[in-house]
Amino acid sequence: MKIKDKNKLVTYVVLATLLIIVVGTLVITNKEKRGELGNLEEENKEEVLTGIDYYSIMNYQKLNTLPDKYYGYFYKINKVEAKNIDNKIKLYMAIRKVVADQKLGDVEKEIKIKESDIKKAIKEIFGNNVVYKNESLSGNACSYTNFQYDKSSKTYIQKPSDCTDSRTDTILDEIISTTEENNIVKVQEKVGFVETSYNLETKKLSYNIYKDIEKKEKVATVDNYSIDSCKELLNTYQYTFKKDNNHYYLESTEMIVNE
Repeated sequence: MKIKDKNKLVTYVVLATLLIIVVGTLVITNKEKRGELGNLEEENKEEVLTGIDYYSIMNYQKLNTLPDKYYGYFYKINKVEAKNIDNKIKLYMAIRKVVADQKLGDVEKEIKIKESDIKKAIKEIFGNNVVYKNESLSGNACSYTNFQYDKSSKTYIQKPSDCTDSRTDTILDEIISTTEENNIVKVQEKVGFVETSYNLETKKLSYNIYKDIEKKEKVATVDNYSIDSCKELLNTYQYTFKKDNNHYYLESTEMIVNE
């Protein structure tokens, strides 16, 4: 085989591999949107307690169209109290809640949200004593991270915009326990950070599962998009909610290192 032909063959193989990975990622993304994957299963929805939608709060940051700043925010910090959460993250979470409550999900249209609705949503998530400031976000329309704050009209506005390509990495989780005591609810989950790859020998997609969001410590490579086979090797993350006036508010998140 001539050198030119070899180079062409290598190029075709590389392009084919990239295409397969992209297709695999799109399949995962579409399944996430339809609720077919682990962190969006119906059985988890049944665990929502009265006065608290912890299911949604725990999943706001897992959409793989999110910019780096928002993607997996709580998994980048060992522990953070609600009062210390980044201001843009608070606003983003409130926006996601309003979008869901008011059914404003059409990102191909301009979306407007009143400042008063953002304020109400933030208090419903973080409590009446939460401190935040109004400011614009910077991201993309598909993940609702591109809302601009108009001070004159006291409105958050997001115009349609091109969406970035979906990430090739995703977050897989499984809730392992929910406990309530003395008006404190603690929800624990196992979390794996997944990178999709393509095996040239087997000609199949595989999933590299990591212990950390920076993907420095790999725990397994599996053929199925699941953390079942390596769950015990993954870290546990805990969300703590506190009850006040018959409503539960997010108090803190933290990583519990698996020894």
